[in-house]
Amino acid sequence: MNNKRLMKIFSLLFVVALLAAALPLQVKAQEGPSEVWVDDDFTSETSGWGIDHFALIQDGINAVAANGTVNVAPGTYNENLVVNKSLNLIGAGDDLVTVNGVAPTTDAGMVNIVASNVTIDGFKFVAEGYKTIRLNAPTTDVTFSNNTVIGAEYTSGGGWILFESNYNNAHSNLTITGNVFENHGGQIGVYLNPQITGLTFTGNTFQGDPTSGPVLGIDGMNGTEVITGNSFAGITSPYALFEGFGDFSIVGIFNANTWPAGYIASGNRVVPASVVYPSTNDINRTNGWAHVDFVSADATARTMTFNFVQTRNFFSCVEYRTNTQTTPTYTRPNFNPEILDGMWTFKCLNAVGSTPITITLDSAATFVEFRLSFGGEKDERFYWTPFATSSCPPTDIDLSNNMIQENQPAGTTIGTFSSTDPDGDTAFTYTLVDTETEDYPDNAAFTITGNTLKSAVSFNYEVKDSYHIRVRSTDEWGAYYEEVFSILIIDVNDAPVLDPIEPKTVNELATLTFTATATDSDIPVQTLTFSLADGVGGDVPEGAGIDPSSGVFSWTPTEAQGPGRRCNSRERIATQMQG
Repeated sequence: MNNKRLMKIFSLLFVVALLAAALPLQVKAQEGPSEVWVDDDFTSETSGWGIDHFALIQDGINAVAANGTVNVAPGTYNENLVVNKSLNLIGAGDDLVTVNGVAPTTDAGMVNIVASNVTIDGFKFVAEGYKTIRLNAPTTDVTFSNNTVIGAEYTSGGGWILFESNYNNAHSNLTITGNVFENHGGQIGVYLNPQITGLTFTGNTFQGDPTSGPVLGIDGMNGTEVITGNSFAGITSPYALFEGFGDFSIVGIFNANTWPAGYIASGNRVVPASVVYPSTNDINRTNGWAHVDFVSADATARTMTFNFVQTRNFFSCVEYRTNTQTTPTYTRPNFNPEILDGMWTFKCLNAVGSTPITITLDSAATFVEFRLSFGGEKDERFYWTPFATSSCPPTDIDLSNNMIQENQPAGTTIGTFSSTDPDGDTAFTYTLVDTETEDYPDNAAFTITGNTLKSAVSFNYEVKDSYHIRVRSTDEWGAYYEEVFSILIIDVNDAPVLDPIEPKTVNELATLTFTATATDSDIPVQTLTFSLADGVGGDVPEGAGIDPSSGVFSWTPTEAQGPGRRCNSRERIATQMQG
């Protein structure tokens, strides 16, 4: 009986085992949180520690679910990162979150991206040792935005230091926007490989002082890339700031971004002009190479004459233009394929000698420029070198007189201008001017006719005793010099004004008395003296008198001066200067 029970139990277990083997085992893997938080101040005492709260960014990356978000609080994090899943890595801002790479950093970079659908935003990444940001696997939809990347001061070996996509991997829909890339030392900068489609590289700023270049290199371009609004103006480098390979417009890229002064688009690069034009006209003259000499200028005919000098027996050519010429002379490309701004009027020599070049300037042209761009030795090529229509502007203005008496009528001549010009120019135009930052309202009180300064108003010393004007002297070629002059108003003795005196009536033998008053505008105040003078209708009556100081008039008519006799006298006011 016991054996039968054992057999039943064994049979039952056997059936259960067969059923278990026949049914698939389903074990659901536990997913991480869709959002985690990282703060270098978090500790094991922090709520959610080790689940969705961490002190290291890499711990947050490891814990978050695919397509989740890692939020990083302000702080400093010393670690290298591997981004191996789709996620959003969001920092509090590149001015608040600093991630310092930890040496040694391998070729993978301190931030090693090996996943698609990744966004990294709001960090400052500071490299240690070698590379900073690197795409090390095929990716799609990676966005790197609003970050600052500071490369290590790497001085040995080669490679791309700030941001690099692996040459052998394909990448699609790569967006790099709004970042700051800072180069130092022997860095080459950002490199994007030829297997990229859908590249957007916009609004990034490059700065620093790398000793190699380019700072941005893009391979395998096909003209669909969006490369706009980037600024390279804050970087100094003797090397290319941009270098591209493939089918694209270097001129279009040059015009769509901002570059330091002195850089030009040449071939497939943006480089300092000195890379394409290693010499200057002055250096060539000193070295005994082909160069241009100024000969003469005719301001009336508006022509300038030069000599193109060839000192060796081989072919050399100069192009030339005025500053008002904006369209190349010829529609064909330049004979030198490195030059992309067209072909201008040129002159060539293939043996020792010289040839004159006379150029006619339009009324707006202020200089002529030459460049030695093709033929001859590359070492003697020089960039556009200007020759001003007048080699120097005037250096001084003289005014023969700067004083005018008050009360003179408008149009009174004050003085004449003359100019000093190192070129020996003799014809100058004089104008009253303001500056961009300062107005000269006193200019309105004067006019200039030819070289003569005249008054435009009648001046009153007692109201204003000096004026300040700004005068420009312009030579025949448009070069000018400006100077400020003070015009002094000279005080003159203004006649006093007698206050009106109404007609008076007095009886015979009665005394008429009144006080005469007067005003004087002179400064300082002057002493007035009163006296009587014969009037238009008659003489001063006999017996009449006036106090010279007080102006009190007194007269007692006699019988003989009675009715039938009329007197019309007036006071005379004589002026004496005090002291």
